Amino acid sequence: MYDNLAKLVINWDKEAFLDLIKKGLSEGVKATEIANEGLKPLTRDIFKKFKQNEIIFAEFLLMNDVLQTGMSFLLPMIRDSSIRGKNREKIVLGTVEGDVHDIGKNIVKVVLEMEGFEVIDLGKNVPVRKFIEAAEENGARIVGTSSLMTPTLCKMEELEKELKRAELKGKIRTIVGGEATSAEFAKEIGADAWAEEAVEAAQKIRELLKK
Repeated sequence: MYDNLAKLVINWDKEAFLDLIKKGLSEGVKATEIANEGLKPLTRDIFKKFKQNEIIFAEFLLMNDVLQTGMSFLLPMIRDSSIRGKNREKIVLGTVEGDVHDIGKNIVKVVLEMEGFEVIDLGKNVPVRKFIEAAEENGARIVGTSSLMTPTLCKMEELEKELKRAELKGKIRTIVGGEATSAEFAKEIGADAWAEEAVEAAQKIRELLKK
């Protein structure tokens, strides 16, 4: 099943992709299993192909659209699964002020929701203060910020300074990502973690919550 899902993603066949997911569900495969064993590895795979220039950006967008369709279909079933606890960890997520690109952030959101997190999605072009206010209002212990544009990286650094100034650093942990970021940059500004892609972001967030 999962090999066939991969082929359909490569061929951008959204309808057949969704039909195969439905067939799997009808045969007793759990939504969480399809997400974890099929869709999340495919998310990582297409990101890797894009980073290594094996596919162009337009192809990446088309493949991602197929995956997002499947994820959106499975998400309500995963949310309603009895495996999920009632009190889910809340994650504040958004693209920093000055940046209106949100494709990567949206992928991260869906993967986090599939992992059982409740995502407070602030959208794009989000002021620093709004991240902090949303975290305090919702009791979120993690704030995730994204940036595709180098000129907006200063907003991520500003967030770290504001958290320290408000004596919230440590109580609220941060993870950064996006094309303009790197592990070195995250360490330089004092962020708690950096992730290159969505599946890694979910793993890093779980690690932060254990600290």
